Amino acid sequence: MAITRIGGANAISGTIPAANAPTGSVVQTVSGISTYGLSTTSTSYVDIESASGTTWETAITLSSTSNKVLILPAIHAYPNKSGHAEFRYSLIMLGKIGSGSYSQIGDSGTNVRFGGYDYGSSGGIIGQSHSQSFLWSPSSTDELKVKFQIKGNGGNVDISPNNYRSVVNLLEIKG
Repeated sequence: MAITRIGGANAISGTIPAANAPTGSVVQTVSGISTYGLSTTSTSYVDIESASGTTWETAITLSSTSNKVLILPAIHAYPNKSGHAEFRYSLIMLGKIGSGSYSQIGDSGTNVRFGGYDYGSSGGIIGQSHSQSFLWSPSSTDELKVKFQIKGNGGNVDISPNNYRSVVNLLEIKG
């Protein structure tokens, strides 16, 4: 079993230098929180916002190109539609490296579909919390950003209504 030696200054803070951390250790965490109540009827993907007109992005910069990012989201969504059967929506996670463009990460093969279907066609509402984790291997020490987009089927989709917190935690994992 390997023993990690913590220098005097680090012993006080409890911080283990990333270079000395064993593989698989969490060496940094960043949390992004949004309580902004976005409401959309768009059938095309729109950014989830942290304030009116401001895209909710959470950034982290890795200390080594061999490290990875464990993405742990908890996004609160409430699709609803009156007088119709279907109240579904899709949610995607996107990542950006440095000044590059956003591209879909996570379930890149399919768009995750959520919501419900009312066989009586009188409408419905359902509250859901998404916590689909993903381990991202960007091989970069440039700033990394994560954001989420959502689209509905013509009904309304509310994100973080009534000040419910949507959160994403980004954990740097030593590679």
